[in-house]
Amino acid sequence: MDDDISMINPLPNRRMKPRSVCDYEAIVNGCDAIGGAFTENARIVNISAGGAFLYLYRPIMVETVLSLKVTVPASENRAATSARATNAQVVRCASYPIGIYGVAVKFK
Repeated sequence: MDDDISMINPLPNRRMKPRSVCDYEAIVNGCDAIGGAFTENARIVNISAGGAFLYLYRPIMVETVLSLKVTVPASENRAATSARATNAQVVRCASYPIGIYGVAVKFK
């Protein structure tokens, strides 16, 4: 993803649980807004126990279930990079002028 996305504010706050700002890579599998199956690299910019906000290059219909494989980088509390896989349902999707889509998901 482009560094331009760091200048974009995510969708309005409708969160049930506090989220942490992050910069995680993810691989997303699912069906896009026109019904085509896809696999795409994404960038997660905030995350909580209940969901996440990520950027994709395609629109996704609300209620679509996606498969996410999230790469969590090593940190001062964790010596090694790890990957987590989960399913998530799209709750919002908005387009941005730079050709990306902001997608809010809740974990299933």
